[in-house]
Amino acid sequence: MSEENKDKLGEGGEEKVVVSKKTMMGLIIGVNVVVIALIVTVVCMAVFRKGKDELETSDTTVSQKSDTDDKADDGADEDEAADEKSEDKDDKDDKDKKDDKKDKSSKSGGEEFPSAGGYTAGGEKSDSKPKDEEKKSEDKSSEDKKSDDKSDPYVFYYSGSNSWMDGDITMTGMEMSVRNSSGDALNNWKIELTIDGLDRCEGWCGTYKCDGNTLTITPAEFNKDLPSGSSTDGLGCNIGTKGALKVTSAKVSGHDCVIKEGSVPKSSNNNNNNNNGNNNNSGQAAVDVKALITRTDKAKQGDDWLHTDGNKIYDKDGKEVWLTGCNWFGYNTGTNLFDGLWNGVLTESVVSIADHGFNLIRVPFSAELINQWAAGEYPRANYNNAYNTELNSMNSLEIFDYFLKLAEENGMKVMIDIHSANTDAAGHNANLWYTDRVGVDEFYA
Repeated sequence: MSEENKDKLGEGGEEKVVVSKKTMMGLIIGVNVVVIALIVTVVCMAVFRKGKDELETSDTTVSQKSDTDDKADDGADEDEAADEKSEDKDDKDDKDKKDDKKDKSSKSGGEEFPSAGGYTAGGEKSDSKPKDEEKKSEDKSSEDKKSDDKSDPYVFYYSGSNSWMDGDITMTGMEMSVRNSSGDALNNWKIELTIDGLDRCEGWCGTYKCDGNTLTITPAEFNKDLPSGSSTDGLGCNIGTKGALKVTSAKVSGHDCVIKEGSVPKSSNNNNNNNNGNNNNSGQAAVDVKALITRTDKAKQGDDWLHTDGNKIYDKDGKEVWLTGCNWFGYNTGTNLFDGLWNGVLTESVVSIADHGFNLIRVPFSAELINQWAAGEYPRANYNNAYNTELNSMNSLEIFDYFLKLAEENGMKVMIDIHSANTDAAGHNANLWYTDRVGVDEFYA
């Protein structure tokens, strides 16, 4: 036996089996692949089983819900049927009632219930009130409001119809009145007002003093008495506040007043003939406005035109004219008249200007005010009603016509200056000649 064959035999003459390393690695890898495949198979079966169970559960739930819905639909059908029967019965009852009414109507001559008194023509009750009753109700409401005012011993009324800015101060043309319904007369009354952010005040028909946020007003000689059942006469002012005008408390002669903001009632103790909204003084007869503003017989239209030649100004006869002018504002600020007349007299002021050597008055206007006049609107002119009684029967445009007549009679010409678009003391500070309130077309109108 050769040596090679001896090496292949083991002890006892048995043949040895020799396995190489490559073969062993292949066996190990194959076993691992089989194990992994078994694990994946088991997992897939488990997942499939769980999904099947959930599907069966879902089918069961849907089936139960479907059964419930079917039962609910059956119940709804039964309810609808019952409702239809009920409606049929109601229709039948209504028809029977209408037939009964027709029978009664035919027996009584064919007349139905009248529409007055809250019933319709068919005799059924109506929710709406007849027009006569509505009007009576409105009249009663208005009377109740007046009655409420009179039931309060003292009421302070105020309004601010015009306002403009002066720097950071809001200026307001303020109208005010106190009504005395206490049963006792007040002599030499005194009004004390608390006003938010009070800065300044210039008023008329009384003396006005500011102290912090307190404004104190004492009467003039003509309006110092305030009988019960009457109101103060002609009070007003141009007032400056830091913010919008707001009166927070009011007293008259130490008595607290109920404050009412808005419309100021006309004085009950004077004769009001004023289409401008100003009050006449007690016992003052209305003036003939047309006669008052009509130019004199000596005045001729067009006789005062001027023209220039080079750097000189001439009148219609060729005579050189030297103009010495002054400025008087107010028609641009919201006063709707010349400022300062809350403490002055118009006629005397015009004479005084002429006596000081002026022959021209420049009057700044707002385009907004001129357009209002053209539209037939006449904003209230603010002035001292007691000092300028002849103005109390005029509107703001008529007062300006009256001023033109006074200027002419005193040898003065008037230069109208369209100073700003808006009625505003600071309106001339606008960047352009038109604003969002007064457009280009309105400015040139």
